Formats: sequence, C-alpha cells, structure tokens
Amino acid sequence: MITIQSNQRLFVTGMTGSGKSYWIKKFLGQIDRFVFYDPKFEHGDINATVVFSPSELLAVLDRGVGRVVYRPMVIDDEDFNCICKVIYNQGNLVFVIDELFYHVTSSKITDWHSILLRVGRKRGVGVWNCTQRPRSCLHNTILSETNHIVCFKLMLETDRRKLAESFDPLFITANSLEPYYWIYNNSLADAAVMMPPV
Repeated sequence: MITIQSNQRLFVTGMTGSGKSYWIKKFLGQIDRFVFYDPKFEHGDINATVVFSPSELLAVLDRGVGRVVYRPMVIDDEDFNCICKVIYNQGNLVFVIDELFYHVTSSKITDWHSILLRVGRKRGVGVWNCTQRPRSCLHNTILSETNHIVCFKLMLETDRRKLAESFDPLFITANSLEPYYWIYNNSLADAAVMMPPV
C-alpha cells in the first residue's frame, strides 16, 4: 500500500463506478481533519458535519470540528475561492475536491485554490483533486504540484493521453483496467505501476 502524508497533493481520476470514490473514502478514514467538497450531494455516507456556506465552514472549524462535508447551495467560483481561503487560513487539514471540473480548466484556476496547491503545504494543508475528466481540468499548477497520481478506469483516449503525456506512458492503458484496479504514480518514483484492487 502507498503512504500519503496529510499535507501532500493528490490527483485522483476515473470514470463513474471504477472505484475512485471508494478509494478516496478508504484513505480519508485515516485522516483526522478534512473538508470534503461535495457539490453533487453524493457522499452522504461520510461521517462528518455538513455545512453549506463559507461562514458555516469557518464556524465549525473554529469550534474544532475535524471532519466536514461542504455542500454548496450554488456552484460558483467565488464561493469555492472563499472555501479555499478559509482552509488555507485554518491550516492542518486535507481538502478533498470532488468534482474538480466545476472550478478548474486547463487554463483557469481560482486564486486561493492555486495558493493552496503552491504554498498550503507549509500550513499543513493537503489537497486531493478528484475528477472523471482529467484532460479538461489538468491546470499547470495541478500538474507541477501533484505528489501522487491515482487513476482508475478511463475510457476516453484524450483523457488517457493527457495523463500519459503529463506523468507516465502506462496511463494510456487505463481503459483496460477492471473495476477497483488502478494505476499509481508517485512524483518521486521512476515509473507508474499497476495496483491490485482497492
């Protein structure tokens, strides 16, 4: 199994039903403090306090609540940017973003998301960027700051090619992965490897 430090950056991708969410929640169980961004209201099985606004998020974190699910009432970049700023100022927690494509493209990222990725590590902030469509939201800041790449089954060749060109050629084979099998690449390792089912 792999070791993930709480202040590291992850990029987790895979199509619906491939095992991505299961993997995230399995590793999340080892984290003491996190904010899970849940814009699709899909993760009701996470044992955490649910909030709906940046002010609510700040209030529960200030009270010492360690596990929070954030469900935005409106999905917009201003709200998301505020969340990122609150998390940066709080420090010492993991921010899980599922789904990344709501706020990031290959050419656009919010200011505070970028700050979290570039300098949040010094404040003990980890960032897990999660998406079904990597090609559309692999911004250069995400590319340069990611420590761990986790890829479940991806059918679209454009998505697989983007990962192969950016990280390791093995990702081109992600269309052949069975459910819950994954490809893993550590930014410090020589090559990506196939992993057994999670």
